Amino acid sequence: MKKLLCLLLCAVLLCGAVGCGLVLPVPETQAPTETAEPTQWVLEDTIEAKKYEGVELVFLSCWAEDAAQAAVLTQAAEVFEMTTGAAVQILWSQDFENLIQTGDIYQLPGGMLQEYADRVLDLTEPAQNAGYGQKSFSALTDQVISRCGKLAAIPQVPYLSGFYYNREAFESCAVAQPPQTWEQFAAVCAALDAGGWVPLTMNSESADDVLMLHLAQYLGAEAALSVARSGGWQDQAGSAVSDLIDLAAAGYLVRGVPADYPGGQNRIGLSNAVMIWGTNELCAQTSEAALAELDWGVFPYPGVAGAEPVISVESDVLAVAAECAQSQAAFEFILLLTTGEFDQLRADLTCGIPADPNNISPIRGAVEALQIAQIVENVPVEFTQSQLDTILKLWKGAYQQAEAFTEAMDALYSQS
Repeated sequence: MKKLLCLLLCAVLLCGAVGCGLVLPVPETQAPTETAEPTQWVLEDTIEAKKYEGVELVFLSCWAEDAAQAAVLTQAAEVFEMTTGAAVQILWSQDFENLIQTGDIYQLPGGMLQEYADRVLDLTEPAQNAGYGQKSFSALTDQVISRCGKLAAIPQVPYLSGFYYNREAFESCAVAQPPQTWEQFAAVCAALDAGGWVPLTMNSESADDVLMLHLAQYLGAEAALSVARSGGWQDQAGSAVSDLIDLAAAGYLVRGVPADYPGGQNRIGLSNAVMIWGTNELCAQTSEAALAELDWGVFPYPGVAGAEPVISVESDVLAVAAECAQSQAAFEFILLLTTGEFDQLRADLTCGIPADPNNISPIRGAVEALQIAQIVENVPVEFTQSQLDTILKLWKGAYQQAEAFTEAMDALYSQS
């Protein structure tokens, strides 16, 4: 265990604060997680008994071997062998189709899991026996079950779509809590602007996502999707579009955005931009680009027109092959990775989000968001390039009235 302790002591916390005056009410349902104690994952009676002596497991990883989180995986394999006797061979590859027949544990993006659902075990029973429900986010496990009809995998790395922000800016302008409603969001933008910050930046890849999220708040997901696919912007989208035009007209977006990745997100740290819509992956990337340890927070998309705040989630997951001869050993190694110390270490090293709700995220608000926000599934919308160009012009302030944008969008449907 000395190597584990050494690694824990050497972990770099990638995810610091400086007078404007906006204070928002503290939601009663939000409980601070900074005081939570990480769970300790213990293999009972295995240090001496070596109950899996001679067992060999093949772990097929979708991570790059030189990635920061890969070191955590390698260290966990060494600890697991030392404490249980089971050797874990890690194969670093994304070529699952050729290698999956030889693996015991599959690590893959959750969106791919359905393709392999018939090749993996249902982990419901071992999860219940291990008390896994107390060590997991229901939003993530429910997503697996809804996609596969069973607990086909254990979530390992959550990816939360939300507004990520530089906490230094919020603190310097006395914004005590992130916004929960669109009115509060507009007030936060005004406070940041008055304090010398630019409230928003954006990657161009997110421009249509944010528009669709806002539209769905007014119309509901199905009606918003219908508008995006078939038109009808003039009849149904005016109020949503007006909200976004107001943001651009107020000068709340950094000049030149939306910008192609990573040009939008890098405005945080490299300039005075504060907030961006995206996933937690951008936190480590942006901190690295800025050569600074930025202090990050996140909040769900604010509620619009009386709707609840919403987020969407994804995760990398770990599954056990149906042909695995040592499925209990494989499941125990998965728990070692997704709960307790190694889960906390992975979150710290990557400025990420833990899979175990008893752990703490370097990103303030991430755990709370996973616990209390309304979770929605991402529904891809395939806009044409002309439609995407029109949406980018909306964010860049080219339209002063909603009617001009909605007419321009509807005209593009008649051309197709």
